[in-house]
Amino acid sequence: MDKDHLGKPKPRPLPTAPAVPIQRPNTPVDVRNNNPNVTSPQPSPGLTGPYSSANPPPLPSRTKHVAGSSHTTYIAPPPPNTEAGKPPSYNETGQSVRFADENEFREPQLVLTEPIGESPSMHIENTIWGAQSQDGWEANWDDPPSFTFRSLDVAIQGRSSYEETHWWRPDNRVGSGRPGPGILPPMLAEQVHDSDHALFNVSLISPQIATSTPSSSRSTTSTPAPSQEGGGGGRGPTPSPRPSQPPPPSDDEVRSAVPHPNAFYCPRENSWILLSWHQSSQPPPLAPSCEHQGDIINLFDRDNRTGLLNCANAKDFNLTHHFHKFPAALDSTQVLVPPYRTDVWDAPETRKKKRRVGALVPPDGVQTEHERIRARTPEPGSDEDEEEAPAKLLDLYACCQCQVYCIASDSLSGIIPGPVWQEFVRDKRANPSPGKTGETTLVTSLETILTAIENKLWQRQDRQLKISSPSFQKRLGFNPNIKSLFEAIGFTEERRDNDATLRSPATDPQTPQGALNRARLLRAWVEIGAFLTDFVKARRANIEPTGKDGNGHPLWIRLDPCRDLILAAIGAHPDQIPRQNLSEALQITMSSLHPYLETLGLTPSIFTQTFVAFAYFAQCRCDPARTPAYFTALYKLQYYLAADHHATDVLQELIISEQSRGRFTEDEIQEALTILGFGPNGPLGIDYEPSIEDGFIMNAWKAVHKNALVAPESEVDTIVRNANEALKILAELRGSVPLKKLWEDWRYRTVMTLTKAYDTLGVHSTMDDDVLVTVFQLRYEESMTYGKERMRDALNVIADARDSPRLKQFYETGVDPGVILPVISPDLPRGLNQLGNTCYLNSLLQYFYTIKDLRDAVLPMSTVDLKEVEDDKLTDDILNQHRVGGRNVTRREIIRSRKFVSQLAQLFYNLEMDSAPSITPSIELAKLALVTSKDEEEDDAAQTGTDHSSNDTDATLVEDGSAPKPRLESTDMDVDVIVTSPTRDDEESFVLVPEAGGSSPPDKESDVDMENVAPKPSGSEQRPLPPPPPPRRNDYSADDSGMMFGRQHDVSECMDNVMFQIEAAMLRLESKDDGDEEMERSIVKRLFYGKLHQQVALQAASDANPRKARQSVHRKEEVFSQLIINVAEDGIDVYDGLTECLNDTVELEGRKGRMERTIVDPPPLLQVQLQRVQFDRDTLQAYKSQAYVRLDETIYLDRFLDESPLDRRAKGKELQLLLAEKRERLRTLLNGYKNVPYSEGLENTHKILLEHHDLPGVDEELLNAVLSERQLLHQDIDNLRSEVHQLKTNLEAVWNSPDAQKYPYELTSVFIHRGQSAAFGHYFFYARNLPSRPDEWFRYNDESVQIVSKEEVLADTTGTNANPYLLVFARKGSNVVDTVHRFEESTAEP
Repeated sequence: MDKDHLGKPKPRPLPTAPAVPIQRPNTPVDVRNNNPNVTSPQPSPGLTGPYSSANPPPLPSRTKHVAGSSHTTYIAPPPPNTEAGKPPSYNETGQSVRFADENEFREPQLVLTEPIGESPSMHIENTIWGAQSQDGWEANWDDPPSFTFRSLDVAIQGRSSYEETHWWRPDNRVGSGRPGPGILPPMLAEQVHDSDHALFNVSLISPQIATSTPSSSRSTTSTPAPSQEGGGGGRGPTPSPRPSQPPPPSDDEVRSAVPHPNAFYCPRENSWILLSWHQSSQPPPLAPSCEHQGDIINLFDRDNRTGLLNCANAKDFNLTHHFHKFPAALDSTQVLVPPYRTDVWDAPETRKKKRRVGALVPPDGVQTEHERIRARTPEPGSDEDEEEAPAKLLDLYACCQCQVYCIASDSLSGIIPGPVWQEFVRDKRANPSPGKTGETTLVTSLETILTAIENKLWQRQDRQLKISSPSFQKRLGFNPNIKSLFEAIGFTEERRDNDATLRSPATDPQTPQGALNRARLLRAWVEIGAFLTDFVKARRANIEPTGKDGNGHPLWIRLDPCRDLILAAIGAHPDQIPRQNLSEALQITMSSLHPYLETLGLTPSIFTQTFVAFAYFAQCRCDPARTPAYFTALYKLQYYLAADHHATDVLQELIISEQSRGRFTEDEIQEALTILGFGPNGPLGIDYEPSIEDGFIMNAWKAVHKNALVAPESEVDTIVRNANEALKILAELRGSVPLKKLWEDWRYRTVMTLTKAYDTLGVHSTMDDDVLVTVFQLRYEESMTYGKERMRDALNVIADARDSPRLKQFYETGVDPGVILPVISPDLPRGLNQLGNTCYLNSLLQYFYTIKDLRDAVLPMSTVDLKEVEDDKLTDDILNQHRVGGRNVTRREIIRSRKFVSQLAQLFYNLEMDSAPSITPSIELAKLALVTSKDEEEDDAAQTGTDHSSNDTDATLVEDGSAPKPRLESTDMDVDVIVTSPTRDDEESFVLVPEAGGSSPPDKESDVDMENVAPKPSGSEQRPLPPPPPPRRNDYSADDSGMMFGRQHDVSECMDNVMFQIEAAMLRLESKDDGDEEMERSIVKRLFYGKLHQQVALQAASDANPRKARQSVHRKEEVFSQLIINVAEDGIDVYDGLTECLNDTVELEGRKGRMERTIVDPPPLLQVQLQRVQFDRDTLQAYKSQAYVRLDETIYLDRFLDESPLDRRAKGKELQLLLAEKRERLRTLLNGYKNVPYSEGLENTHKILLEHHDLPGVDEELLNAVLSERQLLHQDIDNLRSEVHQLKTNLEAVWNSPDAQKYPYELTSVFIHRGQSAAFGHYFFYARNLPSRPDEWFRYNDESVQIVSKEEVLADTTGTNANPYLLVFARKGSNVVDTVHRFEESTAEP
C-alpha cells in the first residue's frame, strides 16, 4: 500500500453522501436523514426496546469497501442558505441543537444511556486468517460437566473428572496446552479501560468554516479574536506573506484526523484506545515478537472452541466467556483495517529503525488527492526508502470456549500530553475569571484555542498571537503550563522588543514538516472539540452563554457513547451478566477481597455464587497447576464473608465438596512446610524452594517420622498423620510422582511407636545393635508370616530411631554387615563432640586450628616439661621478669598453661590424623579452657577458707569476660599533658578499647574508664584507686573433674583465657622480657595484636581570661587484640562500626573532648567483636540485639590507618560526622519515646481524639493538625533515609580508589550465636576454605562439618536470631590461615 511522507497509510477516497451515514463497524447504526442536526434514532420495525429478544444482541459487523471511513461519518454539505447549512451552536440554555432530542447526559455506567438502534441486526464477521491448525488440547477436555451440586448448577464446558482429580500430574499441567489463567468479561472491560471513564465514538461533520484569502501585502493588524465574533489573541506583527497560502483542510484531511476507525476517545484522559472484536475459528496474524505464539495457536485450535460461535448466546453450554489475555501479541498493521501505525509525533526516535512490517493495500486506483500529495513527498531528511512509522503492539483477549476474541491497545495519548491537559483543566476550573464560573472559564479558554487553530487552517492566517494583549490574557492567560500546551500543538514562543508572541506552525502540505504540523493541528482540533462537546453537554447548567450571540463556538463533532456497545460485544452487558447492588456493609467487606476476586478473574459487581463457582471451575480447567491458588481464593472469599455474616450455604457446600477431593489452600501449604521442618526456625534451617530435590523432602518426612517414635504415645498418631498429609500436599504442589507414590504406600499403614517396636522384638531399649541383631535373627525364624512382617516393621522403627547404619542395612538386605564406620572425605575437617554446654568452646578450638602459625607452634608442645616449674626452679625474680596480658604471671599459671597447651596439641594432632568424623576433646582441656586461674583460686578459697593467691601477684586475669588488655606504651609527643593510666606500673599500661557508645555491660570491668582518666597533678600524688570489687560468688556446679557444665561462659572470657594460656605456656623463662623483643617472640602477639595511636582533644576550658583558655591534646599508643563494634541498631556495616569504635566523645579534667584512634600497625588477624549484649535503661535488663550488620568478603583498613593522607581522612571524617548526625536523628524519629515510635503515638492520639470528639478543644482543626504532623514526620523520615544513603555513597566514594585500598583484609571466620537471649543459646562458626578454595566455606556445628556457600555466610540475618558475634579478617597475602590441614598418606615420607 502507498504511504504518505509521514509513514501512515493513505486514507481511502472521500465518498459521496449516502442516504444513510455509514457507521463504524462496532458502532450502532442509526437510521438518519442527511441533515446533520437530526440525531434522533429510528428503531427498526417491531423493536420494543434495545434488544429484539430476551437474548443479548450479537456483535456488530464491519462494513467493507464503503464510502467514508469505517470510523467517521461523512455528511455532505447541504445546499447554501438552508437551515441545515448553519453551523451547529449552543441555544440559549447552553444546549447544543444537535442534542436537543437526547436524554440528559451522564457518565456511562453499566446501564444503557441511549437507545442502541439497529444493533440487534448486526452480526460478527467470521474472519478467516488462513493460519494452519496445530495439535490442540487433549480430547478429555471435551468431556461434559462432571459435577453438579445440590444447590448450584453451573453451565460450563470442558471440565473433566479425571483431570480435576489428577490436576497435579505434570502431563495434566502442561501436556494439554493449557491457556493459563483467564478472566470473565467484566474484568476484561475493566482492563481495557477504566469503567469510571466514558468512551465515545467520534463522528466528524464536514466543517462549514468560511475561508479567507490572505492579503499579499505586509500586514501589521492584530490577530482576530478567538471566535468569529472577535474574541481571543492580541495584536502582533505579521511576517511577509508567502507567494501562495496552503489550502484549507479538505474533508478527507478532516476525516483522517481521527487516529483510526477503531479508535475510541476518552475525554477524562484526553486519550484514545484501539478496540475491535471478532469471531473466528482461526487466530489473527501474530506479531513476530509475540512470546505466546504456541499458546495462542493451541487455544484457537480447540474443537470445543471452533464448535461454538458465541458463549453469550449459548448459556446452556457456558455461563459466560472465559477470556485469556496475551499481551503484545498482535501487530496493528496486520490486524486493523486500515493498518495502524504510531503517529510520528508520538515516537519520532523510532522512525529510522529498520522495522518494516506488512500492511494491507487498498484496491488499485483508489487514491485520494491528499494521498497523492503525500505520496509525492519523501520523508523529512531521508531518501525515498525511509522506514515507515512503527506499528503498535496490541493485546489479544480470546475466549477459550467459543470463537469470540477482542483486540485492544493501551491508552494512546492525545496531542496535548495528559499531565499538561489535566493541569490546564484543573487550573481553569479552580481559578475562574472574575464573574465567571470555572466551567465557563474553561469553555472560553478552549474555544480560544480552537479559534486559533481554525484561523490557521481555514482562515489561513499566519499572524502571531500577542501574549500580552488584554483580550488574550482575559480569555486564556499565560503560564508555563499554557506554554507547554501551545508547544504541544506546534506553536512556538518568540520574543521581540520585550514583547512575547506565539507563532503558529508552518502547515504547507507540500513540505514534510508542514504536512506533519497540519495533521497535528487537526488532531488537536478534533480532541479539543470532542472534549468540549462532552463537557458542555454534561455541565450545561453551570456554563454561561459564550460568544456575542450566546450560542458558543461552533463544534463539528458528534460523540456517541459506546460503553454499552463494547460491553455487549464482549458479553459483559448488564443484560448478559447482571450486576449486584451491594450493600454498604458488603462493599466494605468486598474492598478487602479484591486480590482473591482478581485471582478468579472476577469483579465485585458480579459477585454471585453462580459466577464465583463458574470462575473457579474455569480457572482450574485452564490453569490446573495453580489449583491451590484458586481454591485459596474461593476459601478466603467464603471465610471473610462468613466473618461478616454474608456467606452463602452454596459456596460452603462447594468448598466442602472440593476439600473432599483433596483440595488445599496456600495456608495449608505453609503449614505442611512447617510440619516437615522448613523455615528459618525449623529443624531443617532453610526455606523451601521449588528447586529442592524430592530426596531432600523424603528425608525431611522420614525425620518427622523418626522424631514421632520418641514422642509420647498419645501424640504419635497425630504427628505421623500430619506428616503424611504434609507429604501429600508437597507431592501435589510439586507435581512429583515419587512423592505421591510414597504417600500412597504409607497412607494406610498402622503407626508403630518405638515402645511397641521394642515390645514386638522382646528386647530392652538399652540393648546394643550386636545383641539386638542376634535376638532378631533367632526370633524371626520362629515367627509366622504375619509376625515376621511386624518384626521387620519393628526393626525398621528401631533403626530409624537409633539412626544406626548397621540396623538399616540389616533391615534392607537381611544380612548383618557388622560394625559400620561412617564414611567421611579425608580432606574434610573433623568436628568436635560436645561435653555439655561447650559449643562455644568447640567453635573457638576449631578456629584456632585453622590458623597455620598458631597450629604449627602448638603441635610440638604435646609433651612439655612441667618438672622444671614443679621443682621450684622458677624463682620469683624470674617470674617477675615476664608479663602476659599487662601483668606478671604466677608459677601456678605457668603450670596450668603448659598443661592446657599440651592437651590442645593432642587435640590438634587428632584433628589432623584421626579418620573419625568427629573428635572428643579431653575433659582436662575443656576445664582448663573454661575455668580461669582466678576461678580456681576463688573456688579453693571458698572450700578451705585460705587465700591461695598470696604467692601470686595482685594483678589478675581479665575479669568477667573483658577483652584482653592491650599493651600501651606512652611517649611524649609534644602535648600539653600525657594521659596516664591508674596502674602501679608507670612504664607500661594496658587499656581496653572501649565499646562503641562508651558503655560496657554491667558485669564487665576494664582497667581504665575514660571518665576516670586524668593527668597527674603536678606536685601531688596520684589519685588513689577505688576499692576492688567483692569476690564473685561461684554460681556453677562442678563435677568430679572440676568441669563447669552448669553454665554457659562468655565467649570473650573463654577466648581471653585460651590466648592467655597459650602465650604463658610459650614464655621463654630463661631469658628476660624485653618489651618489643617479647612482642616479636610471642606467637599470640604477632598474630592477633596491633597498635593504635590515640589522641584526645579537649575543649578549651572556660576562664575569665580568654588568653588562658586553650585546647589541650593528649596522645598515647596502645596495643589491641580486638576491636568492638556496637550493634544496637540496624543499617550499619563493618566500616560504620569500626568508625564508631575508633572515634568517641569522652570527658576528661571536667571537659568534654573528642577521642580519635588510628591504627599504626594492623595485625595479620583482625578480630572484630560485635557487641550484641545491650542494656535497657528503662527495664534495667540486659538483652541481645538482633540487628543486622552487613558483611563484605573484603574490607580495606586504609581509612583507619595513621599513615593515610590527612586531606582524605579529613574529608571522610566530615562526611562520617554528618552521617552519624543524620543516623542519630533518624533513630530518634523511628524509636520515639520509651520505645514507642512517634508515628504510632500520633496515630493513637488521633484515634483517641476521634473517640472523644465531644471534649472541649477537640475539633476538626486539631484532628487535621495531628494528621498533618504525622505526615510531616513520615516525610522527615523518608528524607533522612535518602540523605543517609547519599552520604554513605559519598563516603565510600572517598575511599574507593586504588591508592586508598592498599590494606585489604579478607573475611576468614564468622562466629554465630543463635538464640533470643544473651544469657543462653547455641554457638557455631563458619570458616573460609583458604588458601585453595576461597569461595567455599565450612560450617562447624560441633560434631558436624558441612560445606556451604558464601551466600549463606553473608546472608541478611534480619528476622532471625542467628547472628554473627565475632568476625575475623586476615591480611590478604599473609598466608596465616590454612583451614583444612589433614594428613595425606600420599605426601608422607617413607
